[in-house]
Amino acid sequence: MLSLLRGKDTTGLREELIVLRQMQLKLIMQKASSNLDKQHQIRQVGRNIARVKTLLRQHNVKV
Repeated sequence: MLSLLRGKDTTGLREELIVLRQMQLKLIMQKASSNLDKQHQIRQVGRNIARVKTLLRQHNVKV
């Protein structure tokens, strides 16, 4: 995942961040309604969001 993210430019990283945040919201809503089977996905998405934000910081872009 990290090598794929490093290959993206700033615009691609911002788009990925939007997609990940939407996915995180969807997973949290599923957890709240007790429809989430794989709860580890919430943590994985959160970590991926942190990775994207870190790469954006390295590009000196305000998130």
